[in-house]
Amino acid sequence: MIRSWDDPARPVRSMSLDGGRPCLDLLNTLLPAIPSVQARSEDSRDLLHEYEDLLALAVRTAVLPAAEADALQARGGREPDLAAVALGKTRDLRTLLRRIFLKVLRKEVPSARDLASFEALRSTARSLEVLVWEDGRFRLRPRYLSEVFDAPSLAFVRDADEFLRSPDLAKVRVVRINTPEARFALS
Repeated sequence: MIRSWDDPARPVRSMSLDGGRPCLDLLNTLLPAIPSVQARSEDSRDLLHEYEDLLALAVRTAVLPAAEADALQARGGREPDLAAVALGKTRDLRTLLRRIFLKVLRKEVPSARDLASFEALRSTARSLEVLVWEDGRFRLRPRYLSEVFDAPSLAFVRDADEFLRSPDLAKVRVVRINTPEARFALS
């Protein structure tokens, strides 16, 4: 049985995960991911149409286990308005991350407002983690994923948080892969 979020007809199920990091692949769900000077926002194509699209992307990028996606999909069926709000928050996160990454790529300082907005999301994401002992060391793990509609979005926030603080940030490039549309990717 194919779950709604696992349907291969969903654009996010067939999109190329060429970003190299989950947060970059989230950015690449807006086509083009990199706006050109002459592009208008209404000319963009969004691959996140429904909450299940977000679940599919989160599972594909391994920021959300399939069992959690199943639970969230079931809750979304019972509370579609809350699922739609969570999808809207994820789109807002994508816009915020895009502004931050574009500034970094241009070797400019991200705006204080954008950094404060990301810090608020980062704090929320970190508040939903627990410290666990695993494989002989401490790790942070998300808790109660299936109880929080924002779990996929917050997982992308956690990935972006790690990535923005890593030396890999210097490897982010704008690339064109089998399409005229520019995407974010690691070099």
